[in-house]
Amino acid sequence: MRNCPEQFDFPPIFIVGVGRSGTTLVQSMLNAHPQVCFPPEVHFLRRYVASGKADALYAGGGFAALLADLESDEMVQRLAVDIDRVLQGVVAEAQPFQSICLYTALLKAYALADRVHIGDKDPRSIEFLPTIYHFFPDAYVIHVIRDPRDNIVSRMNAAWSGGRSFYHHLFVYNAQLRMGRRWGRELFAGRYVELVYEQLISRPEETLWHICRALAIDFDPQMLRFHESAKRIVMADELSWKKEALGPLLSDNTGKWVGVLSNAQVASIERLCGDVMAELNYPLSGKRWRGAGIVSLILRTGGRLYGRYRYRRQQGVFS
Repeated sequence: MRNCPEQFDFPPIFIVGVGRSGTTLVQSMLNAHPQVCFPPEVHFLRRYVASGKADALYAGGGFAALLADLESDEMVQRLAVDIDRVLQGVVAEAQPFQSICLYTALLKAYALADRVHIGDKDPRSIEFLPTIYHFFPDAYVIHVIRDPRDNIVSRMNAAWSGGRSFYHHLFVYNAQLRMGRRWGRELFAGRYVELVYEQLISRPEETLWHICRALAIDFDPQMLRFHESAKRIVMADELSWKKEALGPLLSDNTGKWVGVLSNAQVASIERLCGDVMAELNYPLSGKRWRGAGIVSLILRTGGRLYGRYRYRRQQGVFS
């Protein structure tokens, strides 16, 4: 990062979590702080840096190839910055070209002049914490956690994920939850913060005070008036699954799984995730199903293998 023309003035803030865990709400609240700026979801770090895509485009076709790709990328266009100018600055001052420098420069270009703390929110970055640590070892990571039963019901109903099976969502929840907790604690130590969604919606001010202390910033009551902030970072094509961030805080948005999930599904979730649920004070229903044990064994083993695969892939990019 020493050769990057643009660097963050303060450690960046990354919000991660299993999709549908409340990350957009947390992003909107932090973005409402007068000293903090979050862009809309672009997934640049994951899609262009960790994948090696930006470096490959530049190596294969130079400035023109990378610029053409970025200008045709609908998600990158959400930043509404002069990509040509930003890329020119990176190429002129960072030699050799580094995609991480482009990432930093794009976020800096988006950030408002009076916002000194810059963040990025991509739920799936929970699988890329080693990448974040490699480039930003002093970063803060906020891991948003939600009751797995409600989380999975929400994922099953979301426009972007509703076509997948219950067991797919259970596998993803467990694998990502455990990757996030393990890597977050091992890599970021005291800069890794777990935020329980149910505590945020029931005790928002108290929870935000805790988050601000962890981030070494002052609490500001504007964070509780996050609706205008949400309008700046929630795109029109995301409204079907992010509209909650635009309305009043849903303090009773819990227990949505009751009467929706079958006994077998509840038993499978609680068998697989019960240890973490107990640690975070989620009450267990005690439902039983004879197949829950084998489901738990298969998905837990698969999650471990997937975590190792993700880690090795990221180490391969850095070597």
